[in-house]
Amino acid sequence: MRLYLSSEFRVKSGRHKQDTRLIYQHRSKLDKHQTFVIDSDVLDAGEENVALTKNQFANYVFDRKNRFAHFQIDEFHKIFDALIQISMS
Repeated sequence: MRLYLSSEFRVKSGRHKQDTRLIYQHRSKLDKHQTFVIDSDVLDAGEENVALTKNQFANYVFDRKNRFAHFQIDEFHKIFDALIQISMS
């Protein structure tokens, strides 16, 4: 489970560009000119949600849980870049 950016999904189909087994259920919200964080309704081939909520993500980082034990804060730049893009639109 993880957070996704809307730019990772095809606007027309809602399918993930790299892993076509994943689909974002609300493809009508996708816009190639606007990027946002997706934290729910990303389904795998078994129709299970694989998106990590923002709260779960923050808790995992704070608690240094599992793969987040050695999480580098500098990786947040992608999310901050997306937030800047959202605030400028």
